[in-house]
Amino acid sequence: MMKKELIIDNLNRIINKKLIVNPLLLSILGIMTFSILTALGAFIHIPLPFTPVPITLQTFFVLLSGLILGQRDAAFSQIAYFLLGGLGVPIFAVAGIGLMSVTTGYLIGFIFAAWIVGKLTIENKSLLWLTFVLIIASALILVFGSVWLIVFLDISLSQSLFLGMFPFIIGDVVKIFLVLLVYKNLFN
Repeated sequence: MMKKELIIDNLNRIINKKLIVNPLLLSILGIMTFSILTALGAFIHIPLPFTPVPITLQTFFVLLSGLILGQRDAAFSQIAYFLLGGLGVPIFAVAGIGLMSVTTGYLIGFIFAAWIVGKLTIENKSLLWLTFVLIIASALILVFGSVWLIVFLDISLSQSLFLGMFPFIIGDVVKIFLVLLVYKNLFN
C-alpha cells in the first residue's frame, strides 16, 4: 500500500470510529481554531498614522466564526482569545497592560459580534440576510471600539468616530465580502 493510501485508510478508520464526529470534540476544536485564527489575524495589521487602532484581519475571523460555529461556540472562541491575551499571551494587535489597551472595546465587541452572527444566521442563510447580519455585527464591533476610545483616551464622540470608526468602514466592507465568498464557496 502506498503512503498516501495508508494515510487515507487511517483517516477513514478514525472517522468510522467516530472520534472526529464527537460533538464536544468538534465544539472544542472549533473554538480553539477560531481563537487561533483571530490571534493570527491580529498579526496581519496595518498601522494608520492618525489613529492608535490598526487595521487587522481579526474581524474576518470573528464574523466567519459566527457563521461556521454558531452563536455559543463563536462567542466562546472570542472569549478564549480575549482571556488568553488578558493573561499575557502576546496575541493582541496593540499591546497593553492585561486587558487594558486602546483596542479593548473592539475585543469585547468581537464576542458580541460573533454571538450575533451565529444567533441570527441559524435558520436564514440567504445572501441578503447574511450580508445584513454581517454589516450589523461589523458595526457593533466599531461601536464598542469607539465607545471604549471615549473612555480610555478621554476624547469626544466626534474624535472617537474619526479615530475608531470611519477609517475602518471600507476595510470592513471588503472583509464582509470576503467572509461571504469563503462561506458560500466552502461551507454552503
